[in-house]
Amino acid sequence: MQITRSKIIQDDFNAKVGKGRRDDIIGEYRLGENNERGDRLFEWAKMNEMIIGNTWFEHHPRRLWTWLSNDDETKNQIDYILIDKRFRNGMINIKTLPRADCNSDHNLLMSKIKIKLKSTSKAYMTQESVQSSPAYTACRNELGFSREKATSPTGIHLLRISLPVYPAAQQETSNYNQF
Repeated sequence: MQITRSKIIQDDFNAKVGKGRRDDIIGEYRLGENNERGDRLFEWAKMNEMIIGNTWFEHHPRRLWTWLSNDDETKNQIDYILIDKRFRNGMINIKTLPRADCNSDHNLLMSKIKIKLKSTSKAYMTQESVQSSPAYTACRNELGFSREKATSPTGIHLLRISLPVYPAAQQETSNYNQF
């Protein structure tokens, strides 16, 4: 059975990826000029088969910038969400929440991602294989229970299991009835 692991990374990379689309890693909706960290982030995402998610959604510039300098004028997009290329269609939206009260010079970066999990095939045990197993037989013999199959008038299959009541258990339950 193959286990698929998805990677979603959100961080303050202090990287500017510049304008213009780059391969299938970076979309065309971003702010600022490119810097060395932006190039390294691009190469790392490419090597790990990831995309830079918040560059793929068109928003007003106030929804793109993630950092505000101390002069309250310089705004850059330096925080990113990276996701596996395989799950790129699951990205619904990524945007910032400007001026959210979070006591930081960064805007909150919010993502909406929908991932559908595929059910895997499970190994089912049939009734015959359970009943013929040594563990089932030993348990049945040790507990001494009987098992009856029946069908209700509505066609529902019923299973009635009768467990023996040991004398010690009968005595304990009779004590409870006194209250």
